[in-house]
Amino acid sequence: MIAQVIVDISNSEVDRVFDYSIDDFPDAKEGFRVMVPFGRMNIEGYIVQLKDRTDCPPEKLKKIASVLDPYPVINEELMQVCRFMVDKYHLRMVDVLRLCLPSQMRTGKVKELTIKIAAVSDEYKDKDTSEFIRPSAVAQMEIYNHLLQSGPLPVTELCKEFSASALRNLISRGIVVAKEEGRMRTPYIGDDDDKQPPYELTEQQSAALKKIQSFSNETILLHGVTGSGKTEVYMRCISDVLKDNKTAMMLVPEISLTPQVLRTFRTRFGRNVAILHSGLSAGERFDEWRRILSGDAKVVVGARSAVVNFTAHVDNIDFRQWSGVDARLHLHKLIFACLSRIITLYRRRGAAENKIAPAYTRALLRHLMRKIAGVAFGNITGVVFFIDY
Repeated sequence: MIAQVIVDISNSEVDRVFDYSIDDFPDAKEGFRVMVPFGRMNIEGYIVQLKDRTDCPPEKLKKIASVLDPYPVINEELMQVCRFMVDKYHLRMVDVLRLCLPSQMRTGKVKELTIKIAAVSDEYKDKDTSEFIRPSAVAQMEIYNHLLQSGPLPVTELCKEFSASALRNLISRGIVVAKEEGRMRTPYIGDDDDKQPPYELTEQQSAALKKIQSFSNETILLHGVTGSGKTEVYMRCISDVLKDNKTAMMLVPEISLTPQVLRTFRTRFGRNVAILHSGLSAGERFDEWRRILSGDAKVVVGARSAVVNFTAHVDNIDFRQWSGVDARLHLHKLIFACLSRIITLYRRRGAAENKIAPAYTRALLRHLMRKIAGVAFGNITGVVFFIDY
């Protein structure tokens, strides 16, 4: 089997695929991060496609040196998004692929956080302690009894309360076993302690929600001034897609608002929510990215850069801003919250409430988006009003 690899060098001269043999790594597939021989050195790369044959002569075909991760870091759907971005915006493939994973991960500066957990070995749980702990070894007996009562505990926590040398003695004799366990670094921990039920919708919110639910595979513009209750409408739409085991993304206009929105979403969806923005530490961003990749987190809250962290079955994206994002691929529903200036100009043209925007109105909205935000998002299929002011 032959892997087509993009090497991690941002240079137009090597912005193409190179063929490598993956016979030594039969489990490697599209989206895996690999180490490959390139010139006189080994360098990171990304498998973008597999094929059966190559035009490269057998004596010149090199083998992949190693696979860097036990899982593909870029799934099939995200790979399609990368190809779309390369074609549309004339970017180098490696520059787009780099956007899809934490930058510190590429340089090997961030890894999975692991801690040592100590527990009493099953072999010694039912034995008489006099058989393996001397009466004079009081510190060892204290650790043994504490672990029996409390269960497995971090080694660092045990060393704070008990003798570290006594613990090492128990581990060396096999009475206590210590093993590495992975831990997630969770940003803004504690923000979901007080879970709240959904608020009762107002008449206008209910009408807007029903209107949005009536659309399918559409781009929707939601009209409502600040504080009118759009966020609750977003969360109800997200609840709908979560019931279908799909995912949703909420984009906010700036990093400073992300913790506030995250707090709101965690009180509704709990730890099912991940957050992505540049203000996180390298470890937190890496762990949140892993939660999204594995499907542990079904809802993503973040700034515009979070768009490139699509997961499989992305169904619903709620935008609270316009600028700089083109995210029309693989979406069931795309919901925008519009700017107040757009509302004013739009309503001056006499758009009817709670109706699909007529052709001339859609053209106006596209023009306004280009003029005000500097970017066009394609056709606005549905327009929903729920606050009259």
